[in-house]
Amino acid sequence: MLSRIVILFLVSGVGFARPIDLAGRSQVDFLAVARPGSVKIAGKGDKNAVIGTLQLDGSRLVGDAIVELKELKTGLGLRDSHMRDKYLEVQKSPQAKLSLVALDLGKLKPEEAVHIGELSLHGKSLPLMAKVVNKGSVDKVDLEFAFQVKLSDFAIEKPSFLGVSVDDAVEVQVRVQE
Repeated sequence: MLSRIVILFLVSGVGFARPIDLAGRSQVDFLAVARPGSVKIAGKGDKNAVIGTLQLDGSRLVGDAIVELKELKTGLGLRDSHMRDKYLEVQKSPQAKLSLVALDLGKLKPEEAVHIGELSLHGKSLPLMAKVVNKGSVDKVDLEFAFQVKLSDFAIEKPSFLGVSVDDAVEVQVRVQE
């Protein structure tokens, strides 16, 4: 009887996925450019900003990375408050979610953007293309996802203050480590 169960399990194609807990091990960075003057506004979310669990099954990665938007910081308190309250509206949508759909780590090319899944932000969900670099190994995941978020795609008002406005495109980098 046990041999039948084992054979059925092996034939069914069910693999052993390894969970990767993101809490305390991941980071998000962003860069927005404001004009005129090409002012660069860099921000980040520390290791407490990213939560969720990914599943690694062979070389395939699936799961959700969730960014607590209230944890994003640019280094200036007033700008951070405006970003969270006026533009990201964290009281309505406190999180952004990156849902990975069967990303094959064995087929990654560092300079090639690939469809990795979906980004949910500000009440909207859209397909997401990203450049993904695996700095780790088969035994230890260390990934960098680089992608662009267009504020207008997610119905986020472009930040503006005293005639200086942030560009529509914001560069985002998410690092996932075991």
